[in-house]
Amino acid sequence: MPLPSLEFSAELQSTFIEAGFDPAYFVILPEAIAAEIAAQTAGSGRAFGSVKVSVAIGRSSWSTTLLKRDGRYVLPIRKPVRVAEGLREGERVAVTISVL
Repeated sequence: MPLPSLEFSAELQSTFIEAGFDPAYFVILPEAIAAEIAAQTAGSGRAFGSVKVSVAIGRSSWSTTLLKRDGRYVLPIRKPVRVAEGLREGERVAVTISVL
């Protein structure tokens, strides 16, 4: 049985990884959504707590991996998605996510 999709909104943030490169953009999942994902993936044993997911923002959809940082799930937002959806840093982004 497929796992249910989860919906939330969060602020688009960025961080510089290395001088000379574009910043990395991401959203941090709300605690309630993160708890639901943790419950859905309990015992999966993936490396470093990563979770494979399917994501939709606006008309864009893709598969990626949630990363764990400081005990929270972080969803990277790729440049083609930001451009296609007209997303800017600091904006709230509506996200639909499903664990794969």
